[in-house]
Amino acid sequence: MPHPSTVPPFVKFFKLEQHPELVEKAIKPKSCGGTKEFKKLALEGDNLLNRALLEIFPEIRDVGLQTKLRTAFHSRRTLVLLGQWLGLDEAINSHKPNHQATDNEIKEAIESLLAASYKVNGFKTVKEIVKQLLEIANKNKYIDRNWKGELNELFQKEKEALPAYDWQNFGEEHQPNWQCTILARYHGKTYKLKSGLYAKKKDAEQDVAYKLLRTLGKVQERIADEYARREETKRILFAGRPMHSLEETELRFLRTNDFINSGEELTIRLDPNKRLVEWARAKRETNPYYLLAQLSALFKEQLRVAAWLVELDEKERKKQKEATEKKEKIVLLLLHLQVEGENYFELGTGPSKTKAQKAVARKIIDQANLLQWLEQQDKPRTKNDRPLKKKIKE
Repeated sequence: MPHPSTVPPFVKFFKLEQHPELVEKAIKPKSCGGTKEFKKLALEGDNLLNRALLEIFPEIRDVGLQTKLRTAFHSRRTLVLLGQWLGLDEAINSHKPNHQATDNEIKEAIESLLAASYKVNGFKTVKEIVKQLLEIANKNKYIDRNWKGELNELFQKEKEALPAYDWQNFGEEHQPNWQCTILARYHGKTYKLKSGLYAKKKDAEQDVAYKLLRTLGKVQERIADEYARREETKRILFAGRPMHSLEETELRFLRTNDFINSGEELTIRLDPNKRLVEWARAKRETNPYYLLAQLSALFKEQLRVAAWLVELDEKERKKQKEATEKKEKIVLLLLHLQVEGENYFELGTGPSKTKAQKAVARKIIDQANLLQWLEQQDKPRTKNDRPLKKKIKE
């Protein structure tokens, strides 16, 4: 049995740590030397997934979400994205040099692992796993996510020329099989990627746009990265008196009051034709830290923000690599952002409190995809709209 530290995160996710042989069968397709057991498990898992969804959806009160998930979740595209997030493509590729896992193999690997988990843990566990997959798909917007739109937004933001798309049909006129090729230049580097084969041009476009975003590191972190981040977060204690250890120096972080100013009234005045998200996008560049304070006031029930900082004294600065001959002050800032129950953390430094706030706030805004979330909350404003105001209370 492998050492716990060497067990891949997806094995823990499907609760199969004690069954490495079964895991091997579930992630080894025929193209990599696998047996017929892979296809058999995939078929069983497909049925188990349908059964689990039928039992889970009645528990979801939002009728719109019910319909959306029923029609889109159990699809090849969504399961492939989930499989890539879990790292199943890499697990499959590890069985054969230079192998590139197909979308169908990734999809069937998820289904096979569900069947494997059912054999040793029972249906109750499978149902809980499917619930987690639903949450991941919803959180990462794998269902009906506009990857091409996000890619264009990224390139416009970075002032890069928009990517070029080219299509080729490998099927018949009555049964097309479209493949899309994307050509883009980003930060001085040229990228050329191909999509899988799809019946619709639009699906091929979305696929190749996602692949480029992922290549550029702009897609939500994988499960392995998230596990590592959670382990790192555990080292930071901030229940009343947060602390963080740096080498031999123990630094005591103090809670700031930036987000709990009693009685302060925050007023956002916008052009009648300008949307809140447009204002926020500009504010991210100029004053991202105060943007978080303003949004936490406007969306009090959905957003929570807290910050802690420490300023290193002369003795401590000499021990840190960041110290210079000019003896500049070093400020460490720990920022916690909660968006609808999801927690995000960033820890960073700066030569001053303001610069540390700006750097860390911008990182956490991007990490939490806060502008995309705001886009969903924000509705086009009319001339009759009054200035947005919200009073912060302790």
